[in-house]
Amino acid sequence: TDTGCTGASSTCTVSGLTASKNYRFALAAVNTFGEGDHSESLSAVAGTLPAKPNKPTLVTGESGKNYLTLQWTASADTETPVIGYVLNMDNGEGGAFSIIYDGIYQPGILKYTKTGLTTGKAYRFTLQARNYNGLSTASDIETFYACQAPSGFSAPTPTSTS
Repeated sequence: TDTGCTGASSTCTVSGLTASKNYRFALAAVNTFGEGDHSESLSAVAGTLPAKPNKPTLVTGESGKNYLTLQWTASADTETPVIGYVLNMDNGEGGAFSIIYDGIYQPGILKYTKTGLTTGKAYRFTLQARNYNGLSTASDIETFYACQAPSGFSAPTPTSTS
């Protein structure tokens, strides 16, 4: 269906779309000699981005001195379903976030273990939900330390004070 978008503009607004329906778009240039070939098509689903997810939580029984296991709860679907999650982490020194897990087309995976961490560093994490329209706003930041519980302590011995 022709949307009626014409002219030299680099944007085009298409109205009257049905929520949750998948649409395909392609472009073609037109001049006095006729219409050129169509571009590759782009698919988009009418709807909004996913809702901001809750921040990830630590699975303490599955984390250690150089690895952390995080889990999260599924985000509520908007007009389009969540199709996966992106887990972001900084470098343990307050640097920029980078993607450590991209679970596109795996919406049922709600846990990830990050290995190769440095003991004692505080790592910051955020989570984003993905649907066909893109990524949600990142969750609030959560910080976890790569470490292990202390061990090897002896029971205290009472001392007398006189």
